[in-house]
Amino acid sequence: MRLALLLGLITTATTGGLFVLLGTVIDAANNGTDVSGGTITGIIVLALVSTLIVGFSLFLTQTSAVWEELHLRHKLVSHLMSLGTQERSAERTGSIVSLLTDDTERISYYRQTFLGPMIGSMLAPVITILIIGTTIDWEIAGWLALTIPAVPILIGSFEMVFRKVSGKTVSARWELSSTYLDAIQGLTTLRTFRAAKRISRQLADIGESNRVSMMKLLFGNQLVIFIVDAVFSLVMITLSAFLSYQALRDGDITIGQAVAVVLLSTIMLEPLDRIGQFFYVGMGGLAAQRKARAFLAEKPAYHIISDEKRATDPTVHQEAAASAQPGAITLHNVTFAYSADEDAKQVLRNLNLDIAPGEHVGLIGTSGGGKSTLAGLVLGDLVPRTGSVTVDGKIVGEVPAAQIRSGTAAVNQTTWLFTGTLADNLRIAKADATQDEMWQALDTAALAEDVRTMPDGLNTEVGERGYSLSGGQAQRLAIARAILADAPIMVFDEPTSHVDINSEAAILAAMEKVGRGKTVLTIAHRPTALRDVDRILVLKDGELAEEKQS
Repeated sequence: MRLALLLGLITTATTGGLFVLLGTVIDAANNGTDVSGGTITGIIVLALVSTLIVGFSLFLTQTSAVWEELHLRHKLVSHLMSLGTQERSAERTGSIVSLLTDDTERISYYRQTFLGPMIGSMLAPVITILIIGTTIDWEIAGWLALTIPAVPILIGSFEMVFRKVSGKTVSARWELSSTYLDAIQGLTTLRTFRAAKRISRQLADIGESNRVSMMKLLFGNQLVIFIVDAVFSLVMITLSAFLSYQALRDGDITIGQAVAVVLLSTIMLEPLDRIGQFFYVGMGGLAAQRKARAFLAEKPAYHIISDEKRATDPTVHQEAAASAQPGAITLHNVTFAYSADEDAKQVLRNLNLDIAPGEHVGLIGTSGGGKSTLAGLVLGDLVPRTGSVTVDGKIVGEVPAAQIRSGTAAVNQTTWLFTGTLADNLRIAKADATQDEMWQALDTAALAEDVRTMPDGLNTEVGERGYSLSGGQAQRLAIARAILADAPIMVFDEPTSHVDINSEAAILAAMEKVGRGKTVLTIAHRPTALRDVDRILVLKDGELAEEKQS
């Protein structure tokens, strides 16, 4: 931005100098004298320098916008990751996608092609006044200087008038992206309940709202251009022509200098000209930037552990650190709530749990009893309000979450598979996994036989969210992925809740193989979904109600 500002100032100075020299040429022609070689050389040099700078400025702004976009997108994605999954559950995915794609591009081009050059152009009137005063006439410069305050006033007025419209445009675009994404992802459900036409009409209405807000912003753009070209430009040029005529009549300046003053007055219009040319980019980018700043200002909830900074919990006991064992899970007097409010519902209350290295513990209970919350604590996704959680020798909340996750692997009730091949999804857990390692993991997960029947084997495309696989195959692929992570602690969070009986049997058999030699916590709704566990715990209303021997 600083370089763009400097280049803008140089362009203004060289253009102004060129106009002054052109006035000298006009005087020479009017007087019938020869134009000096220095004047001709100066005109050529200034014209060449001005042209080169304009070309380089265009290249610089476009290149800088690309780098700005990459940097901003990385910053937004990193912040998104730091907020945690619970923080984003209330956000519509389409809005986040719009922010990370379209809005990021708008912000980048706003900052590089509009904001930087705009700051430089704001100084153009001042430089022009100095050129007129030092080379032509200070009285004319003084009168023209009186118009300078009108420039920021007009620009500020434009921004105030259309600020609300630009904000509505961004909001309408977010709503449109979110609704389209929801409709596409839920197309099967819409057809099943014969709601496709109704949602289609809703999409049309939202699209029309987006179009209207966009047209209002474009109308503002045309209005600004009209005001600049038809009003302010006319006033500025008329004023400079009148002042030049007066000075020429009084013999204070030459005819060439009078022409130069009129030409120089056009440079004073540079800020408003740029507003007119880039109004849509500026207002759209400014509104998107406000949204991005609000997003970046969001803080992780107190119960989310940051990957970058340590979260010190004063309730962590010294004995927790002293008793920490690799491969073990220990919860000591753990209380947890999803809100910092003292009156918030406590999902877990004074919970104590010890799972020894290599032990397989089953956890059952009704929905909403706190089972998945307990899993989140063990996996390093959450930090307790009071008490301590020690996983694989590390105290949750005293180390970055990434260190906790390095010792754990999980298979959740809803499996997320990425668009790509089976191999791509397996390598999420281990980027350098070999073919043999992947086949071994698939064999342990009881999926190798199915994959061998597929024409492309490991290169089989799973489709978006794994839709080309059955529910049981998707869960077993998730188990194979967890196997490749080779973590000492495994957490199975109701992995059989969405599959049929045959798939459940295959998944339970795979889980039994995977858990050998590892510490395993298996969460289920009912005891029949547990197999080969050392003991079964019952979690009810956030407390361990009883313990059953397997």
